[in-house]
Amino acid sequence: MHPEIREEALVWIRIVRHDGPRRRLRSTTTVRNQANSAIPFLLACSQRYRTLRQVSRADVTEWLGQCAAPHTEAVAPRDMFKTLTSERLLFANPARGVSLGSRPSSVLMPLSPETIQRLTAAAETNPALKLLIALVGIHALYPHQARALPLTASDFTRGRLTLGNIDHPLDAFTQQAAVDYIHLRHQRWPYPQPSRVHQLADRARPGPGHNRLDAASAARPPGHRPATSRGPNPRRGRRHRR
Repeated sequence: MHPEIREEALVWIRIVRHDGPRRRLRSTTTVRNQANSAIPFLLACSQRYRTLRQVSRADVTEWLGQCAAPHTEAVAPRDMFKTLTSERLLFANPARGVSLGSRPSSVLMPLSPETIQRLTAAAETNPALKLLIALVGIHALYPHQARALPLTASDFTRGRLTLGNIDHPLDAFTQQAAVDYIHLRHQRWPYPQPSRVHQLADRARPGPGHNRLDAASAARPPGHRPATSRGPNPRRGRRHRR
């Protein structure tokens, strides 16, 4: 790297690391990542120029065009040129106004065979996990959609899974996972509970006819008065006495 370009880059790193006017202090990890990201660009500039003042917008555009992830690689040069321009070490910001187009969507990567085997083995003994894998992995539901999925979403008669704008065919794995989890719900909470309208329930609640006060009273010794009950108030009725 050319010595003058290195000195200009060190000025940028010192300002980012130790704070400066109109700038917030950044963490050491952020500074290190930005410095490492800027090294390839600085090396490319050192092959042509002696100072960053000679870098033009065409040079920045050409270098970003050779990067695999230009939107990510452009963060460090933009911040560096912006900082050096604000410090009046550069006359112009060559990275300003550089258009990279729309950011491409991330590519979904498949799970490894080892991960699939571990999930399959865990799902065989956990019906809730099996249903969650079916909803998220097969039907691509978001976590909040899986939590809000009602019991009526799985239509076993028509073989459909419906939720808002989602209307998917109910495959054999998802149908069996839903059946297994519903069977587990009936075993865990045998009483019908109208408040449980979601497929993925949270925790048990007492069923109808179960009175907590009666059960607690039966365990108390005779003559025991609960701490929450109040005795007769001696001041009651004195307001109207003359």
